Amino acid sequence: MKHAPNSVEEAAETVRHAKKLRICGSGAKKDFGCPIASDCDEISTEKLVGIREWSPDDLVVVAGAGTKIADLQRELATKNQGLPIPPGDDITAGLPGTVGGLVAANLPTRWDAATKGVRYWVLGLHIVRADGAIAKCGSKAVKNVAGYDAQKAFVGSYGTLGLITDVILRAFPRASFPSDDAPEWRAALPLMIARTKLSDVNTFAAEFGNKYVDESSGTVWAEVQSPAKLPKDSWAIYAGLGKDNITLSLANLDIMQGLKHNLDPGAKFNPGILGEI
Repeated sequence: MKHAPNSVEEAAETVRHAKKLRICGSGAKKDFGCPIASDCDEISTEKLVGIREWSPDDLVVVAGAGTKIADLQRELATKNQGLPIPPGDDITAGLPGTVGGLVAANLPTRWDAATKGVRYWVLGLHIVRADGAIAKCGSKAVKNVAGYDAQKAFVGSYGTLGLITDVILRAFPRASFPSDDAPEWRAALPLMIARTKLSDVNTFAAEFGNKYVDESSGTVWAEVQSPAKLPKDSWAIYAGLGKDNITLSLANLDIMQGLKHNLDPGAKFNPGILGEI
């Protein structure tokens, strides 16, 4: 069954009574993550859209999780602002989809070395917890020294910790964006995104055929047929390899399992998408 709540309150009610939920935005990143348990209902953020608040002078915007990145960029551009996402809709631009998907997947882009990536842009989140409670973390203050940056735990969590309903983001002057004349790069599934030490990136990338390399951040996007052997202190995520899409680092597994147990003890959200969690 598919649920498409019209409001945060309606979303909370859906979550409260659900057993297992697959979270869906635009589907732009549907090939990432391990297969989700098949007995899930689907909850879509497609109606949780629009700019809730925007303070151009403070460079802060609050947008619904289902808001398409292209729509948000178009509105921010009216004040010569935007999110520092490279042009195009290929994988090196983070596969622009929705605001919620941008946060939940945290895919690298070829501008990460200059822009610090999605975790730096997210100032706060509004979420629905597994018990249906509506919660907020972070704030609209760019410089916030009170409490923990709890919102950062949700960046790259693939929807396993809660349903993101609104995102508080830094906006950036468009004049501050890196110059970019990179050609559009396309790949067929399955594919890999890997990050290595800068000293290893070119040697590692030489193993692959159709690829794109960002030497400034040590990131490689490449077509693959199976998980690659990575250099030491590197990581990779995949799309199109099923259960091999994500291989968790044992060094971080206990922390991730602890977060999951505390925030979603019944494994209600996206069960199985991170494989071992």
